[in-house]
Amino acid sequence: MAQHFAIRTRATRPAMLSEGLNEHERESFARHSAWLKERVADGAMIFVGRTLNTDGTGWALGVIKAESEEAARAIMNDDPFVCDGVVTPELFPFTVIAMEPKNV
Repeated sequence: MAQHFAIRTRATRPAMLSEGLNEHERESFARHSAWLKERVADGAMIFVGRTLNTDGTGWALGVIKAESEEAARAIMNDDPFVCDGVVTPELFPFTVIAMEPKNV
């Protein structure tokens, strides 16, 4: 049975939030954006968003559905932003309390 997991990521270079992306980060972001759209379309990812903080306190959150923690970790580690070292990820078991039914 599918479970939910939260992925929280933080920029490895916090200045990218205030100064903008460098060339490496821009290239990675293009792949990351396409990857996110695919994960939402295939139902693995419920939603994705980020804080609007432009200092080192900023972070992003994604909630995914996976059959196990290992499967969730594999999805998380497949993200180009993670692979390219743009963000540092953390994985948490997560319970959805309330959500529009079509999204659960």
